Amino acid sequence: MSKYREIRHNPPALKVVDNPSRVTMKMVDCMCDNRSEIKFLKTEDFWKVWAVLPSGMGNSMSNYQFGCGATGGGFKATSDDLCWMAEEGEWDKIIKVINSGVSAIELIRSK
Repeated sequence: MSKYREIRHNPPALKVVDNPSRVTMKMVDCMCDNRSEIKFLKTEDFWKVWAVLPSGMGNSMSNYQFGCGATGGGFKATSDDLCWMAEEGEWDKIIKVINSGVSAIELIRSK
């Protein structure tokens, strides 16, 4: 069984610490279990969010196809939407939105 399928059938407990300044979400893609990360970083006045591949190269947020999966409900979030949700501390909603696409969150690190 692929890692992606395993995560979808038995989702891990995902938790972000209270009032984080940095959050990294380790992702597994449905296509060949490819890996990537989505990173959130609190700056002086707002959150920044970006995605990277294991090589360190940038990854397009549209590759995750948020809102297109079974749990998406048609909400196709942008990186700006994710920044606003982070600003509001809506990490459970962010997790749901990110998991609504073609990748699944395997692990979250936050501090």
